[in-house]
Amino acid sequence: MPYSILLISGTLLALLGNTYIIFILNLVACKIHILAF
Repeated sequence: MPYSILLISGTLLALLGNTYIIFILNLVACKIHILAF
């Protein structure tokens, strides 16, 4: 039981981390786009 809970929480954290990184990359890309023009 505890192992499966750890696995599920780990995958959720990984997904959240990936979306957070993509969000930051999008923000940086938008700032570069605004600065370019």
